[in-house]
Parts: sequence; structure tokens; C-alpha cells
Amino acid sequence: MNISEKLRGGAALTAVALASVTVSGTAVALASGSLSGTSYQGCLQRSSHAIYRVQVNHQGRLRCPAHERPIVWNQRGPQGIPGPQGATGATGPKGDPGVSVTSKQLGAGGTACPTGGSSFTSASGTTYACNGATGAPGAQGPAGTFGKVTVRTISNTISGYSEVSDEASCLPGEVAVGGGESLGAGNGSGQGGLAVQTSRPDPVSGTPTAWYAILENSNASSVPYEVYVVCAAT
Repeated sequence: MNISEKLRGGAALTAVALASVTVSGTAVALASGSLSGTSYQGCLQRSSHAIYRVQVNHQGRLRCPAHERPIVWNQRGPQGIPGPQGATGATGPKGDPGVSVTSKQLGAGGTACPTGGSSFTSASGTTYACNGATGAPGAQGPAGTFGKVTVRTISNTISGYSEVSDEASCLPGEVAVGGGESLGAGNGSGQGGLAVQTSRPDPVSGTPTAWYAILENSNASSVPYEVYVVCAAT
């Protein structure tokens, strides 16, 4: 409790106005405020306003004679108001100019970076950023989607001064992955008057299963031809 209280005869008692009391030979200042920290209890004589029987951190309520009043106070005074802001300090001296960082590429085989990298030099020294070492070979990948590859052909003869279309087909369970044709004796001997008008997979969209060709013979005599398709098992 705050020990400012109204006494008989209109006298006011304020703890701050009291000078001190002696507890076991030690002077103890009296102050009002919260009850945190060290607390004191004593008996107040109503007639003389004297405080005696002072106890430090007494457990429980101090018993005083019936004609006296028990009081409680502590050492902590009320918080003071903030002081004025201090003056602005003087400007410090100008710092030294900074030093730029220079970089350099490093080849493989050096002491700092055996696998190559870069060096960076500044006022504080040289640091390095090195390339990583070559990694170990990866595991073997899974088998490809195609199985056995087979070339299938169709052979025929084109008459003189004529044009023919034909195709070589894969077997069921196979897809066409390439193809072509030969025109003339000896698998395309270079004879003149022969031309390939079209050479493409069939069908042209989706999954091809054959090779289609249109061939032209401008000679008077007939010539042999061959269309082939490269098939892969799925």
C-alpha cells in the first residue's frame, strides 16, 4: 500500500517525507510505489508518527499494538520522467576508399582449383570458386521400345512409258521406322529415264506400318523395281 494516509487531526504522512529508519544498524530510505522487490513492514505510532518494529521481507502481516497502525512499503520509487534528448554527435572522419574485386578464370590442374574455376581478389585476400569434379557414369538406361529390326521388300516390274504405285508392308506387331525403293536392274543401276515421284511412310499420320512409292519409267522397255520398308517389332 502507499503509505501516504490521512491521520487523526488532519495530519498527512508521506513515506517520501520521512528521512530514514534504522533496521539492524542500517539506514533504510522510505519510498512509495509498487510492492515488487524487497518489502518492509513496520508499526506507525499515531501520536508521534514514528515507525518502529521494521521488518524486511516479513512473511504475513506484521502485528502491531491496537493503538498503532501496521504499514507496508518497499525500496522502489516511482519511475521518473524521460530525460531530454541528447545532442547530435559530431560527424566521424571520412573512410578510406574501397578496393574493387578482381576476378580471374583458372584452368584445370592448379593447386587452388584442380578442376578449374575462378579466383576473386580484394583488399581482404583471395577467394576461389572451383568447378566440381566430373561425376561418375550413370547407370545403364532401360531397353528401347523397339525390338528386332527387319527389312521387308516387294519386287515387281514397271512397263515402258508408264507409272506405278506400290508399297512394302510390315507384319502384324511391327511398325515402320524407315523405307525406300530402287528402280532399274541391279538394285538401281543408274539407268536413265527412271524417276521416283513419291517415297513416304504409310499412313502419313499415326503409326506407320508400310512404305509407299510412286515410280515412273520413261523408257520403251520395262524395268524391275523394288520397294522396301524397315520394320521394328513392338
